[in-house]
Amino acid sequence: MQPKKVVALKTGGIYTIEMLAKTNMNALGNIAYLFCGFDWYRSPNLIECLRAGINDYAAFFAPFSRLEPISKTVLASLSSQPGKAVQVKDLSGKLGEEQPAKVEKAVRILINKGWLIEGADEGEQVVLLLPEIARQIRWLSDYERFFLAEQPVLSCTSAAAPVWQQDLIETAAFILTEKPKLTNQRLMNKSALKRLLTRLNPAAAQGWESALLNNRYPVPLWMLLYLLQAVGALTEQVDGNARWLNLNVDKWLDFLRIPFHLRLLAAFLAYLNVVHRYAGFGGVRLALALIQESTYIKGHGVSPVSLYKRISQLDNLSNMAYGDYDRQEQYLSAWFMEPLRSLGLYASWEVSLPTPWAKQQERLRSLWYLTDLGKVAGRIVKARDKKAVEQHFSQYFGVIDEVMEGKLTNAGEGLVSSWEALLPPCLDNELILQNDMTFIVPQNAPPELIWLLSVFGSGENQQYVIIGKFQKETVVRALKAGIKLDNLQQAITAQSKSPPPGILLSMLEEWGASYGRAIVGKSMIVACDTSEDAAELAVQTRLAGVILGQVGLRTILIKEEGEAVVRKWLERKGRVPPPGVAGGAEIIEWLQNRDKKS
Repeated sequence: MQPKKVVALKTGGIYTIEMLAKTNMNALGNIAYLFCGFDWYRSPNLIECLRAGINDYAAFFAPFSRLEPISKTVLASLSSQPGKAVQVKDLSGKLGEEQPAKVEKAVRILINKGWLIEGADEGEQVVLLLPEIARQIRWLSDYERFFLAEQPVLSCTSAAAPVWQQDLIETAAFILTEKPKLTNQRLMNKSALKRLLTRLNPAAAQGWESALLNNRYPVPLWMLLYLLQAVGALTEQVDGNARWLNLNVDKWLDFLRIPFHLRLLAAFLAYLNVVHRYAGFGGVRLALALIQESTYIKGHGVSPVSLYKRISQLDNLSNMAYGDYDRQEQYLSAWFMEPLRSLGLYASWEVSLPTPWAKQQERLRSLWYLTDLGKVAGRIVKARDKKAVEQHFSQYFGVIDEVMEGKLTNAGEGLVSSWEALLPPCLDNELILQNDMTFIVPQNAPPELIWLLSVFGSGENQQYVIIGKFQKETVVRALKAGIKLDNLQQAITAQSKSPPPGILLSMLEEWGASYGRAIVGKSMIVACDTSEDAAELAVQTRLAGVILGQVGLRTILIKEEGEAVVRKWLERKGRVPPPGVAGGAEIIEWLQNRDKKS
């Protein structure tokens, strides 16, 4: 027999959760399932669990938003009578509903789903809405206005410069100088990833810890790594069980030397490939829908949730994002809005909107709009069959390695030619160098210059410029990575707005001179009993390929691979060495002991 869930209620009576729990705990089963989950019966304090679940506005609004309009109307009517037992037959009259059967059906659905408590009063069906739910329903319109916010784009609102290229340069510089080690999942280890993300635009780090737990990178960073790999600049090196990332500098410089509009197309293709890999064609479809110039965005800044809602209605998208608005927004921002912003196709500004349901009465809200670069891309996509584009985007827009060679499809050609007309020109001779070793350079300066500044210095994006500084450790770091100081000196001399300060050039020379004044290498030492024995070994022509030279009177340096042939020669000469390879301290001790004996 099923537990009885209908509780005895008095029409017009006011009830609380505590009162209902004492009367009939089973009556709270459906509502507990709705707000506490399927294992609600394990909760040590069901009343606290219920209140916490109801007060979680994001979780509350998700199931509410999926209700039919008639069900929402019933709840809205009952919210004016919180905790009050009302007979169902009276609801139709109050709602002005001509068909009572519709109301009765809606009430039955709300009872089964856990929104209403069912009771009986002298044979009449009675329902009540918990005061906690009634209180939340009062704020639903404010909550929905916040998450579905839209405002006209202000004339003073300007799009920030695209950050993807600077992030890409910083990522390449990090890989070159640090050669980050990889885990068994072929991802950077946590400490290396944290160091890299501190050098990038903050949006690139959004949700990085949860992404790493799911064996992937944040989408903006993933896009950059995919692009480096696609142009042949990123490789994996393996030595036994060790695996690390390495930068092919020649391939990387080849990429920097193609025009910016081609680099942007390659980055856009890298993003679509990353979305396709983990979100399938549905993800590509949403990404392309977001850049189409349609009535849902024209002239307005729109919240990500509102964008998705409108696109879903227009393009029949479904199951692409989480149900509640908070989680839906996090998903949309991480996978779509922030990567598209980094490419310069979207921009946003912040407004302060009221949040009366929360302790904090106001909250900042990002409203998004298409930039001119995004509108151009949207028009090209809109002019074609969207389904064909989303399923064959590489064939439609082009393949990254072919873009590198300037081989473009018709759509790709149209896109980059339109972008070329909109993108700001590359700024030469705008580098500012100062006596305190700092530099200021526009973000659209020659990319090879920005690359060298990132390798030899450290900098930050400040709106349209990069402000950075040379330090001894960053200069030495670059030299150790194999980049010559001459390359930097020639670039900053050629691109500086005025002659570089003498003190800056002198400090760079001084720091550079400290590199290479010593060397550490690997070889083997053969220590001999007498200087004559060492001299005889050093001049053996048959061993010339493995002998590096004589160091001191009784020691010879040999190549590691020459150990076996040198041992054979020594044994033939009656100077048999012990088995194994002695350490440096053992060799010194052995030589000292031989000196004492002689």
